[in-house]
Amino acid sequence: MTVSYVVTLYNKRAYIGGVLDSLLREWEQTGGEIVVVDDGSTDGSRAVVEAVAAGRPHVRLIVKDNGGVASATNAGFAAAAFPLVRFMDADDTAVPGSTRRLVRALDEHGAGLAFGGWRGYDGDEAALAFPDPSAAPSRRVDDPLRLALSRQAFVPSSMIAVRQAIAPCFPLPEGYRTSQDFVMSARFAQVTGFAKVDATVCFLPEGVAGRLSGSLARMYSDSALLLADEWERAPGDWPAPYRRHAVRRQAWRAYLYATRHLPGNRGQAAWLMVRRALGALPWGSPGPAVLRRIAATYAGALRAPGRYP
Repeated sequence: MTVSYVVTLYNKRAYIGGVLDSLLREWEQTGGEIVVVDDGSTDGSRAVVEAVAAGRPHVRLIVKDNGGVASATNAGFAAAAFPLVRFMDADDTAVPGSTRRLVRALDEHGAGLAFGGWRGYDGDEAALAFPDPSAAPSRRVDDPLRLALSRQAFVPSSMIAVRQAIAPCFPLPEGYRTSQDFVMSARFAQVTGFAKVDATVCFLPEGVAGRLSGSLARMYSDSALLLADEWERAPGDWPAPYRRHAVRRQAWRAYLYATRHLPGNRGQAAWLMVRRALGALPWGSPGPAVLRRIAATYAGALRAPGRYP
């Protein structure tokens, strides 16, 4: 059951010590290693990791120039030496015993990936107390790709995967700074089965400056553009029903954003509703150009940083 815990780190000095404490507790149950990829931190985060790693050969630090979270994830996955991999953001905290429960779910359902739920906290350490997930039920996900295209299936900190099963999905695309979770779930869903544990397995701090999900316009735009890139990269992996479903979901999200935050863009809003309606029909196979036009919905917000969420 040995696990490689892969932590991607950029300027999270206030959190990384607590993250490593939580993973050291997990390591005591699973063995393996903790690999921290410092993606060019400038706030002293590296010194915290070095102090924790001193005298602990199972804690490894990789230092690289800043390239973004996908670049750091790629470096960490390449360095992982054990059969199972659990990713962890440098400000998230693992629920005690969660790794062992996730591993058991892999065996229970013959899956290559298992994930659980996540919760936010506002810095109150008492909020991190949560029931032991060991007795939580689990189930196999019937259609993981449809789930990944419908909503956020997991955050990296809430999942574990068989390294060999997800290896064909790497390297992740490094040209975008957000939506890594989306492209990971979409790629992983195409190569292996998913299992879900009905328990909280990690905590994410709420209101942390610098979390990539803070800008909805950027995240939504990147999701559509990344999906367009995926369709161009491997068009044969995307049957028409999934293409229609993806466009329907992306168009609806963009329509809601446009009507709430970009009221002057009526022509684009009308086009989005047409695309959403077409996605419900049982024929047609939209291509990357449709997704790129959906992504263009957010251009006005991205040209005015800070004006829109």
